[in-house]
Amino acid sequence: MRPFRQAALITLLMLLLSSAVFATELEERFLCYVAADRTGEGSTVMLLNLGEPLLPRPLTRSHDADGNPILATNVTIAPDNHRLAFEAQAGYDGDYEIYLTDLENPGIYHNFTRNEVDDSFPAWSPDGTMIALFRGASSGEGHELYVIDAAEGKISRKLTSSGTLKSHAAWHPDSVRLVYTGVDEDGDDEIYLTDALGSFSEKLTDNDWPDYDPAWHPDGRRLAICTAVPDEEGNDNYDIILLDTVDGSLEYLVQSPGLDINPCFSADGEYMVFSSDRFGNFELFVYELDSGFARQVTYNDASDDLFPVWID
Repeated sequence: MRPFRQAALITLLMLLLSSAVFATELEERFLCYVAADRTGEGSTVMLLNLGEPLLPRPLTRSHDADGNPILATNVTIAPDNHRLAFEAQAGYDGDYEIYLTDLENPGIYHNFTRNEVDDSFPAWSPDGTMIALFRGASSGEGHELYVIDAAEGKISRKLTSSGTLKSHAAWHPDSVRLVYTGVDEDGDDEIYLTDALGSFSEKLTDNDWPDYDPAWHPDGRRLAICTAVPDEEGNDNYDIILLDTVDGSLEYLVQSPGLDINPCFSADGEYMVFSSDRFGNFELFVYELDSGFARQVTYNDASDDLFPVWID
């Protein structure tokens, strides 16, 4: 066998072996995510054992007792890996509220918030004591970031007051700092850093294209961001980059012709789950940071699978 063919064969075998090991390691892991019906008839929070990717289990109902669709979205999990918070709208004319459920009793859930304005994008702090969320203004203009006591459901403090649209809060592993997506003075989505007291606000990105949906790596230094850098034809193509918040360096993690969004790291920092529509509807993929492999883990043509979080 010629040397270059032998080397190519060895490389191929190593890749296949690495892929097999990757798949085996994922069999011991679980995800929660939202399966959104593509016809708009409700969305459901799902539990997925990665060892059985074709058998996800619903944790919430897609319709209420009167047959109205329940539009569930934006899942976050407590550090005890039992309690879940999610955003949902009961019926098309209701406002969004935050609901809580438990993986041991998933059919039972209750209001964590109850307002006449939208509460959205809940994010549970790593120490389990707080839930960050965005609350719409009664005037309908903008959303502000609040921290809520996770045990009592009472507002601890309001962190922002700019009156602009905001979303996608993500806690730093220290449970002191958090990042979020906000609209800057140029009308662009950028990433901002603040703390749980709202004592400062620092702009981490400043581009002519949208940056949103941040997720901290467990090392507390690197931050995954969805960025819409225009391609050669001027079209926005959402990819996932890794920003080093200490030295400012950037690394592309996921690039595809589709939209790659909703990154979330496993607790050990070895894997990142994300949602992508590269093959049509949104499905979930798991990316291994060391090898660069990305494996599709959901296969649901009837739904868009979004907002994944690890249970680990």
